[in-house]
Amino acid sequence: MIELKGTLIERLEQAINMVCSEVTNEEIEHFYGIYENAGIMPSLAAVNFFKKYGGAYRDNYIMLPNPKHNADIFFKCYGKYEDGDLEYAAQYLDVVKEVAKQDVCPVALIGYQSPADVFIDENGLLYCMYEFKEEIDVFKTPAEILELYLKNDVPIGVDKKPGKTSYD
Repeated sequence: MIELKGTLIERLEQAINMVCSEVTNEEIEHFYGIYENAGIMPSLAAVNFFKKYGGAYRDNYIMLPNPKHNADIFFKCYGKYEDGDLEYAAQYLDVVKEVAKQDVCPVALIGYQSPADVFIDENGLLYCMYEFKEEIDVFKTPAEILELYLKNDVPIGVDKKPGKTSYD
């Protein structure tokens, strides 16, 4: 385990940098295919978000003080899986666009236990819709989103996923 130090936001920024691995060209092509199948043209900001964060949780994960809660952290980019989450988020495009006052694109599920549907605008701002409240919050980074959720469960470290070796 790599121990995290600093404030909550500093720990989250460190952790996110450590749990995100580079995406491959094949994954980027798959990303475009998933968006195309959903009838959504991904924005340049959405593509860049996927390139930066699409490899989240591939090899490493964020550790909380109570290990039973580690699996409750969500950081899942929509362009990785064809599971209906993108289509679900897409039904709220007009609502988020009205708040953003510009085009937005759904990019991820981020949060803890009840994650937010995250949309990105043309300038890279992140708009979060929740199941548990009606307001849409705006953040600059995924770490800020997780900070909202983890104020009482501060991450302690980052570790390799079980079963992973240096040969994987």
